[in-house]
Amino acid sequence: NIGQALDKAFSLIEENNPQLEGVMTAVHFGDTEKLPDELLARLLQHFNKYSLANEHLDNPDILGSAYEYLIREFADDGGKKGGEFYTPRPVIRFIINVIKPRIGGKIFDPFGGSAGFLVEAYKYLVEKNSPLTVEQSEILKNKTLYGQEKKPLPFLLGTMNLILHGITNPNYYRRNTLMEDVHSVSEEEKYDVIITNPPFGGKENKQVRNNFPYPVQATEALALQYIMRKLKIGGRAGVVLPEGQIMFGEGKFKEIRKELLEKFNVFAIISLPQGVFSAMGAGVKTCIVFFEKTGEPTKEIWYYELEGKFTKKQRIKDEHFEDVLKKIETREISE
Repeated sequence: NIGQALDKAFSLIEENNPQLEGVMTAVHFGDTEKLPDELLARLLQHFNKYSLANEHLDNPDILGSAYEYLIREFADDGGKKGGEFYTPRPVIRFIINVIKPRIGGKIFDPFGGSAGFLVEAYKYLVEKNSPLTVEQSEILKNKTLYGQEKKPLPFLLGTMNLILHGITNPNYYRRNTLMEDVHSVSEEEKYDVIITNPPFGGKENKQVRNNFPYPVQATEALALQYIMRKLKIGGRAGVVLPEGQIMFGEGKFKEIRKELLEKFNVFAIISLPQGVFSAMGAGVKTCIVFFEKTGEPTKEIWYYELEGKFTKKQRIKDEHFEDVLKKIETREISE
């Protein structure tokens, strides 16, 4: 009964129950029954009391957290397609903790999806610099976070996600990143930090491929070339890539790797177990590649294999990254 479900949801929200999953599962989003007008009116009146700025909630991030929960559930229910715009938040937080972005540097996700990377970067910077000065807050909200997304639904999800987390006028744009010709990129168009989970497994047409020095079909190979050319001198990148042709292939794939190793410092590669991206299918084996544009070639790569078995029900958590976060600082060798 939709009416009973809404009443239950209202009472839980009004109590400011921190168990957001209880709030969300109280409403059966799969119902095909049309909401009666009076219930819809009550629903709108109820939520009209809550400000998007979260001004009067005890937990200032409750709306954003609820929205992130819904995005995750939607991605899981969406099967393979859901993985196009959702990256598990522990993976994102790990990448950000390794990259260590700073206020004042331009942070970019060229394949933004639901803007998880930008939201988590925002949270990281707020926590690391608390309490923020007025100037820091202005720079962080307006001149630090940038993103792009090709598809309309993920773009809308991402825009709303940023707004609900307090970034009310986000630098988030709907555009096909791979349509940009990267043969010549000016310094003004480059970024200090690029953190992203680009699309992989797809293929692009000849028009798109011609925008890149190595015109391959694989989207992940084009995405890596894009990231390499959009990074400033001194800039750092953390990128999720499939452990397939881009890592081990011959021909143009090998040439892309050669350029990466000769013009960038690839300082770490973290291999992730199958199932981390459960919404994309358990068969996708991925790794995280960290590199910086120093003007010097790579001399030594630190490798780490993250162990574990993950599924839609057994999700990866922050605690699974505790050991690698500790060891990557000193580049410790272990089992």
